[in-house]
Amino acid sequence: MHAMISGKTYRTVQANCGFNGTYTKDCDNAMNLAIKEKGNVDDYNIYAPICRDASSPLRSSDPVYTIKHINPHICQIPFLTYMPLGILNLWLTNVM
Repeated sequence: MHAMISGKTYRTVQANCGFNGTYTKDCDNAMNLAIKEKGNVDDYNIYAPICRDASSPLRSSDPVYTIKHINPHICQIPFLTYMPLGILNLWLTNVM
């Protein structure tokens, strides 16, 4: 079995994020920790190399930067997430 985040972080997200339309700083902190732990890994192929545009300097792995600047013509794959889209949309709405 593989895990992208630690069990402790998973339990923290579950305890602090109701994913019911309400926003708390504790949930934001838990989600940021989960994203940091996951790192820049393809959710659907954890063994795949990282796809980068060789002409661009390395940037922060900040998820807001990534979402605003991802170039599907470079990677030729869709930007998907393991989280249900409703959860991702709720979280992104509160972060951006």
